[in-house]
Amino acid sequence: MNNVGIMQRKSGFAAVVVAVSFLLIGCKPSAPDMKYYRRVVTELSSSRYQGRGYAKDGVRLTSAYLQREYRRAGVDNVELQPFTFDVNTHSGQATLSIDGHALAAGYEWTLREFSPAVHGTFPLYRLDTLGYTPGQLLDDLRRPEYQGAFVVCDYFMARHFRADLARLKADTTLAWAGMMLLWEHPEQRTLTYEPYVSAASPQPSPKGKGAVSAASPQPSPKGKGAVSAASPQPSPKGKGAVSGSNPSPLLQEGTGEAPLPLKYYKAESAIVLSKPDVWVRADALPADARHVTIDVDNQFYKDYQTENVIARIDGLRHDSCYVLTAHYDHLGTFGPDVFYGGANDNASGTAALLTLARYFARHRPPFDILLVSVSGEDCGLYGSTYYAEHPLVPLDRVKYLINIDMIGDNNPTLYSEASEAGMDGWRRFDELNKQGGYFRALERGALAANSDHYPFAVRGVPCIFLENEGGDAFPYYHTPLDDVAHIRFDSALPVMQLVIDFVEK
Repeated sequence: MNNVGIMQRKSGFAAVVVAVSFLLIGCKPSAPDMKYYRRVVTELSSSRYQGRGYAKDGVRLTSAYLQREYRRAGVDNVELQPFTFDVNTHSGQATLSIDGHALAAGYEWTLREFSPAVHGTFPLYRLDTLGYTPGQLLDDLRRPEYQGAFVVCDYFMARHFRADLARLKADTTLAWAGMMLLWEHPEQRTLTYEPYVSAASPQPSPKGKGAVSAASPQPSPKGKGAVSAASPQPSPKGKGAVSGSNPSPLLQEGTGEAPLPLKYYKAESAIVLSKPDVWVRADALPADARHVTIDVDNQFYKDYQTENVIARIDGLRHDSCYVLTAHYDHLGTFGPDVFYGGANDNASGTAALLTLARYFARHRPPFDILLVSVSGEDCGLYGSTYYAEHPLVPLDRVKYLINIDMIGDNNPTLYSEASEAGMDGWRRFDELNKQGGYFRALERGALAANSDHYPFAVRGVPCIFLENEGGDAFPYYHTPLDDVAHIRFDSALPVMQLVIDFVEK
């Protein structure tokens, strides 16, 4: 065959390859890429990112990773939105021993996030909750043997004596070292009792989404399956959550499972108080304990700079857009050795945004999509609040904002929230879920300031919040065991399919 014939055959073959390539690109896959999704969750929850916190550059390493992955996904633009906030950290020295017996940091003891540095050996004063009288605490601490003491109290009892504890914290004449609250997980409680209620402080527990001051250890459930910063107590929202009447098999007594680690928070880390609040697991403090030796460093970052990472995918129309959000920050580290991987909270949602970016970059949506990976969520919704105040696209052009937070669990019911303006969208999600059979039900909770949809919801943006909680992974969130060994991947794919259906249909 002559050269002209050969060239014609090559040209014809090339045309077929190009045509087939276009057809393949145009074909929609049956599902998002779960292999990639798992790889991202594993990467972000690894020790390399040190809990995606603020003391060891974990959040900055995460931002750089997200920028690379968004560009590799084929998005049309990646933009950074820097902002600052104050944050207290405890990533230096952190040791505690009771009468010479060392406790495991992050597992048997931890600190409230607003705690200062504390070093030394201190006597222990136990709050006697039987026959307690008003003012007894302050009178006892004036006795010589309790000068400079740590005040020890059962966490649940402290809720009932919060008025006296608030007076203690406000008194500048007393020499005391700090609070030691004994914590026993509700799922693992070995004692059943009705806490004694002092006549001096029978006040009802505050309800609703309001934050609780550092002076008051009263829990304030806020949705998201999480709890208020003031309380380590899980607040299941009735969606198959773990409860005393139906605990996870992993938590049953007699199974040989180790007790759950204590939870750690950052929501009140913008301040440093004069006294530390130490949480100690109840079974780690002997009844006859006399002294605590504690050495903890803190580092307070004033105007810590971080950033939202924002990727844009151009749709077929540009007059309005969808916004998908997920926070990529987490709790960081406690002491030199403990880090909080945050596989469920919220590597699971962050990985969903990257996976959806790859999908929509190949299958152009009907409207533009902004994928907003926000920072500063665990410290107080800083990143989402900043974006809501400085949006790249005017908020009145946002068709819907979909917030994905903690979808690494296996509850067959999906928890959700919606703003008032987002109720039509929520009903559409509910309909799509029934059509697709993704979850047994889509449960809607009350709108709360529990995740990054809230700053938009209060500004009138149609918002939907999606989270899966109450399954086998739920007991581990905000603990060092929120890792790839304890996350569940059951809910991630159906959540992403729901989002795709919602955007495309």
